[in-house]
Amino acid sequence: MSTSRRRFIQLAGGAVGAATLSAALPAAAAAPNRGNASPASVVDLTPLWDADTVLINPHKGWYQHYLDDRDNGYLGTLSELQQFPGMNQIYIRLAWSFLEPVEGQYDWHLIDDAIAEFVPAGFNVAFRVTCRETGREHNTPAGQLGFAVPTWLNDLGAQGTYICNWGSAGPGVPAGPTCDGTLTWEPDYGDPIFLEKLENFHRAFAARYANEPWVQYIEIGSYGDWGEGHTTYSGSGRVWPVSVIKEHIDIHKRCYPNKLIVANDELLWRPNDTAGQQEIRQYVKDQGLTWRDDSILIFYNPVVQRPELFDDVYLTRPTILECQHYSQSLTQGYWQGPDGSIRGASYFIEGIKGLHASYIGFHGNNVTWLADNPNLTKQLANLCGYWYFPASISLPDSVHSGGTLTATIVWENHGVAPAYNEFTPYLKFVAQDQPAHSRHCVDSGPIRLNGSNNRSWLPDQQTTESYSVHLGALSAGTYNVQLALIEEAANRHIALGLAASSQTADKYYTVGAITIN
Repeated sequence: MSTSRRRFIQLAGGAVGAATLSAALPAAAAAPNRGNASPASVVDLTPLWDADTVLINPHKGWYQHYLDDRDNGYLGTLSELQQFPGMNQIYIRLAWSFLEPVEGQYDWHLIDDAIAEFVPAGFNVAFRVTCRETGREHNTPAGQLGFAVPTWLNDLGAQGTYICNWGSAGPGVPAGPTCDGTLTWEPDYGDPIFLEKLENFHRAFAARYANEPWVQYIEIGSYGDWGEGHTTYSGSGRVWPVSVIKEHIDIHKRCYPNKLIVANDELLWRPNDTAGQQEIRQYVKDQGLTWRDDSILIFYNPVVQRPELFDDVYLTRPTILECQHYSQSLTQGYWQGPDGSIRGASYFIEGIKGLHASYIGFHGNNVTWLADNPNLTKQLANLCGYWYFPASISLPDSVHSGGTLTATIVWENHGVAPAYNEFTPYLKFVAQDQPAHSRHCVDSGPIRLNGSNNRSWLPDQQTTESYSVHLGALSAGTYNVQLALIEEAANRHIALGLAASSQTADKYYTVGAITIN
């Protein structure tokens, strides 16, 4: 597909009108004739394409920074997030000090309250537990300021450094005798006591949450300012050895062996250490982790800094994109105009494309964002992750009852990433003339199309798949051909980019007609 055509489909949002389903183009080549089916005709499905409607699909979409570094965060009510197009995940980012105020005694209520509200409504949850924060609001139960790690670690002898944040000396400097800003604590990320107790905490966290199906992913938040993997700007600027970074990765791998683990691209913040950067990059890839960019639209670099990291992994695992705090983007002038049309939207779009992002966040108040960016919100909900459009289906005009036919479907993925979960296409043949006063529909029932591999339907490519379809004994007549894509593991239909007028009550799409003799 040409770049200009794809960009139009994704971003212009032009209405696509429905066409007569029986309108067929001449076949480029006849399908194999097995003696019980006529030569094939190709039905062009592109007139049925709908690039406007937000498709509600799993394993992709918007997430909301719900608890964001503190116990109030950006929040958002269930009703608000249900009305947000493509929103299906809340993101919980909390300091360790909130969750283990006393060694071995855990306080899960902030998380459990959010779970109780959102999970029954179908939302997934992603987590980051941090060990370094910079704000005055980070009061632990012990009353200390700026301790993202529990203060009892200090009593055990864990080492670290006091930082003076947001004072006259700058955003963050090692604290002297006095601090006219906020006094915060940066742990020694390689301290053996710190690492031992960190793993104990994550084992407890995993025992409580890791096996839940609604946990989308776990981020490594235990290293760097705000858990972002760097110590610059508001921290000490100290760079820990690569071995320490690997140990933080290994702790998460040991505690969450069956969950997607996410590394922040700022783990590569290592000035003048190209070899160390490459070693961490390769380790993340080899250990099966994925990457997150945290964040674009920030004042000193509004674009994706390390797209090569995401090229390493996006074919096999989803990636995540976060924007700068929306309020700050507005204040700093990096977001201007309705839907970011003057400035901002292009950065976001290019970021989603550059990262091949499946999960995207705007990092702000959901009501404000949606009011400012209603059209962009819908477009990006579709653009992130996979976005499937069947372009054509090739079928014989007729087939004998009980016979076998070949169906060929050309698939297009207008999103920026492949799907990472298996979806299976199904066909169903439904008689156009149904018996009067009958409770039973004359149809073939769902027919599974074996041999499909949706995970190979890559962005910017057409994928042609042919399927052998055996029909049971059906009465002679004209039948509508209906198509569905189903995630069998969850018994869930995947929405396709086809007009609502073609969709049936049981979530199939009518894509053609065939005569059964």
